[in-house]
Order: sequence, then structure tokens, then C-alpha cells
Amino acid sequence: MDHQYIPKGDRKEWSRLRSEVAIAAGVATHAYLRAGGGTYTLKNAAYIMNNVNPVSNWEMALKDPEQMPPETVIGSIETALGVASTEKDLAKSRERGLIGLIAAFLRWPQDLREAVGPNRGQRRAASAIGVFGQIAVATIGGALAVGVAAGAVALWQLVFK
Repeated sequence: MDHQYIPKGDRKEWSRLRSEVAIAAGVATHAYLRAGGGTYTLKNAAYIMNNVNPVSNWEMALKDPEQMPPETVIGSIETALGVASTEKDLAKSRERGLIGLIAAFLRWPQDLREAVGPNRGQRRAASAIGVFGQIAVATIGGALAVGVAAGAVALWQLVFK
């Protein structure tokens, strides 16, 4: 390890920025893997590291830039951003119209569970709220559908009697 990048300036600001990058890398790792992002094997005289993901191991670009060039990390993250952006646009286009609305409605309890995180109690509560919400919306939707059907039948009888 010939050289290493070190923080220049305020330590508190460095710590804040490092934390933000770590959070962003955690989010980007999933998109990078979904993009078919590859892993690297890093070798030097002292060690061999297999399956190194450049996004989740971004800090290696600071500690050993010869092994993990910062450009590699930046390129990998840009790939992850591109894939995430494309997936977002595709999801938006899929959720237009009645079919998309139904799909979003059916996915609602799962989205709610994912939003609350790993706490079992919160996940159970979110599941209950999600299922209750689906039942309430289905009941109201069913009542509206029956009302529309009854109105159509009454209109049909009025016109063709």
C-alpha cells in the first residue's frame, strides 16, 4: 500500500460525508447487483480478496486506491444509478391505468411491512393495518360496483320497457 487518501479539513465534516456515502452505497448496492454488476478479485503480496463488490466496498478506494481505483467505484455507482432510474421509469409506466392501480393496491401490505423495518411487532402491526385497509377498500369498492350495476340495470329497464 504505497499511498492512501486521508481526510483534509474538518474531521466532523469528513465524518458526516463518510456517513452519507456509506448510506448511499448501501442503497446503491442492491441496484448494482440487479444490474448484473460484477465483483473483483484483489491481489497483492499479502492477501487475495475474492468477490469484492466495488459499491459496498467503496471505502477500499480510499484505503488502497491502487487496488480499488476510485474510478472503478464511481463507474459502478453510476451503473447502479442508471439501472435504478430505468427501473423506476418502468415501474411508473407499469402502474398507470387500472391494472397498475390494482397491482399497487395488492402490494400495499408488503410495502408497508418493508417501510417499518425488521422489528417484529411493528411488522405485525403494519400487516394488520395493511390487511384491514385492503378489506375496507375491497368492501367499499364492492359496494360501489354493486351500486353501479344496480343503476345500470335500472337504466336498462327504464329505457327498454
